[in-house]
Amino acid sequence: DATASDILMLFLKEQKKELLRKKDTLTQAIYEFYFENKLSKKDNVLKQQFDSAVKVIKMLIITGVESGEFACEDPEGTARNIMYVLEGLKISAQTRGITPDTVDKELLYIYRSLGVEE
Repeated sequence: DATASDILMLFLKEQKKELLRKKDTLTQAIYEFYFENKLSKKDNVLKQQFDSAVKVIKMLIITGVESGEFACEDPEGTARNIMYVLEGLKISAQTRGITPDTVDKELLYIYRSLGVEE
């Protein structure tokens, strides 16, 4: 019975937990590997994960627009933008640190861009 909005919010909440986790994270090692090893697009798992996430988020947005939960004229562009925001937050979390308030503000911006008030 979960709506597209519920599923997207759950996904973003899980991303927030991952962003704020200080221990047991492989994020830094993964980025170092990809900086050092130039892989083809076909072999780049990070690219594949990114593209898959964009497809899933795009479908959630389309479903949400059809049900009236979201207002969005460009579901694919919006999904891609959401993933770029999450990638940027991951790098910020690893390089300079990030606060829960900062993550909340970015997630709120995403919700509002889809016409969700909270």
